[in-house]
Amino acid sequence: MPFKKSDLTFCPNCGEAYTEDANFCHHCGQINRELNLPVKHWIIEFLDTFFNIDSRFFKAVKLMITQPGALTLAFFSGQRVQYVPPFRLYLITSILFFLVQSMQFTQKDAEKSMKQIEKALADTTEFNANIMGSTFKTTSKEIKQIKDLPNEQLDSFMQAKKIPVTFLNRASLRGTSRLLAGEIHQYNQSLLQNFSKLMFFLMPVFGFLTWLFFKKTTPFYTQHLVFSIHYHTAIFIALIFYTPISFLIFKETSTLAWIPLLISISYLAISIKKVFAISWKKAIGNTFLISLIYFFILATGFTLAAIVSILFMA
Repeated sequence: MPFKKSDLTFCPNCGEAYTEDANFCHHCGQINRELNLPVKHWIIEFLDTFFNIDSRFFKAVKLMITQPGALTLAFFSGQRVQYVPPFRLYLITSILFFLVQSMQFTQKDAEKSMKQIEKALADTTEFNANIMGSTFKTTSKEIKQIKDLPNEQLDSFMQAKKIPVTFLNRASLRGTSRLLAGEIHQYNQSLLQNFSKLMFFLMPVFGFLTWLFFKKTTPFYTQHLVFSIHYHTAIFIALIFYTPISFLIFKETSTLAWIPLLISISYLAISIKKVFAISWKKAIGNTFLISLIYFFILATGFTLAAIVSILFMA
């Protein structure tokens, strides 16, 4: 990163005199630059140091968007210096993705969802609730009061409703109570955090799936892991643009929910054909099978993330 030299003749860190035209102190190694810098400089330095966002990042993103699979092939062939490393590329993109997603889960949206729930469930309306497999009759008013009950009273409530008194059942009841009491925004934020962690662990799983399908031609698992990282990064990039555009046009993101699904499947098929050098017929068939298996794994993981978000809501 370019910097302006200071007018000092000595190093402010160790006091050693600078040699002529020195960029660094020859004694302690500190950079010789202007000490009083604008805020803009510190922001740029933070991005450069933490994320290392430079031309390599944008070059990698451009290649990834315009030529699915090409970035992975470039990595396989040894062209690595000119592009940002796969994991760093994913890290930057995932942070941007979850930041964009968190912006749509506003307190206003939470209040709107709460009104819909209250409309469907009046305080005195009796309904069948299910907590960890235990079904019991209750009311919205009764559930709302649970979040403030001490453990002894909650245990008595569970025994009266014939619910096994366990830590998970107790946490599930308290989480459900907080949701009905209006803490949907906290739940959404907790769900996003858990989903981001989930995706970090699912990428190796997806890589293992492609390894099972193409291990004869591409035997090394690390190659499939890179393919998985690039694929998930590309989908995140697509969703970063889709989410605000869909929200601005339709005031929600569910109206055209089929578009991200179509993009992800199409991108996967093109990438598989290019990276693993197979025919379109085989690429489409393998894409269908991999997508079907991964969708089941993803749905299971998301369900677990939702449960954990209720149990351990921030």
